Amino acid sequence: MAASTTSLSFRSNDREIAAASAPSIALAVGVVALAAILQATLLHVAVIRNATPSLVLIVVVLYALRVGAERGLLIGALGGLFEDALTGGTGGSWTLATAMVAIVAGAMSRFFFSDAPQALIIAVALGSLLRSAFFWSIMSLGGYPSGLAATHLHTAILQALYTTLVAIPIILFLARSKERPVQRIKLRDFRST
Repeated sequence: MAASTTSLSFRSNDREIAAASAPSIALAVGVVALAAILQATLLHVAVIRNATPSLVLIVVVLYALRVGAERGLLIGALGGLFEDALTGGTGGSWTLATAMVAIVAGAMSRFFFSDAPQALIIAVALGSLLRSAFFWSIMSLGGYPSGLAATHLHTAILQALYTTLVAIPIILFLARSKERPVQRIKLRDFRST
């Protein structure tokens, strides 16, 4: 009786396929820059109780889940840097917080089946909460008053819900555009020649 050579793995065999089918780093940098500009200009009109959706976070989480921690870290750090540059007064907190979320999302890609839209929606919601926790922890180390923690917790929860609601149509669009119908190609019959 021969032993089976197949082994169970956590997407390690699919890593090369996922990285190859993911957008290039240049395209991801362009998308995250566009997301940061839209977030800093247009989305501040749509503020609900001091919470705005984070397009940068959506891009970073979806990209890091697709490509892993190393490439995700680059996009996360750039996305956070864009946010710090456009908002000011945060002392690099968005850069660090978004980079850390990219590392976590990229590390989770080994255990996370990121093809299902429901899983991606949950990942964006958890990523938003995690990024807010990292952000306020970094800000408190810089001397930000800790007495505002309850207010920031409420804002973080509302922002996670808001970001998730904005992410849902984006995720569904990406899932729909990824599914392409099988096209039949007429083969030439070489027997008749």
